[in-house]
Amino acid sequence: KGKLLYTESFKYDDQKALFTFFHTVPDSTSQSYQAIYTTDVKGRRLGERVYATNGYIKHSGRFDYDAQGQLIAETRYNYSGSFMFKNTFKYDYDKAGNWTYLVNKNKNSSYITKREIEYD
Repeated sequence: KGKLLYTESFKYDDQKALFTFFHTVPDSTSQSYQAIYTTDVKGRRLGERVYATNGYIKHSGRFDYDAQGQLIAETRYNYSGSFMFKNTFKYDYDKAGNWTYLVNKNKNSSYITKREIEYD
């Protein structure tokens, strides 16, 4: 018989955009949190505020997008609003406008994702 490690629940607004996310770890308030998101009219996350179970803010974030609606930057701030880190995302697109190459960079590392799409 397995042990429950955590539960997650999601709440969406009327436009079906993610509004609130709960991550609950049994018997561990220090690892449990609630994230509340602000979104644009297309449902893309613009900002987030992550709260500990005691109601104090753990960190916040901001999300930026390119003209195709792809995430190009995620900036994170600590509980007092000081900069923590920034991830950037750069895409290459095929002739159909779908991304086929993604570079995700932060201060310490880079990740590359290649995507192949077959068209009829």
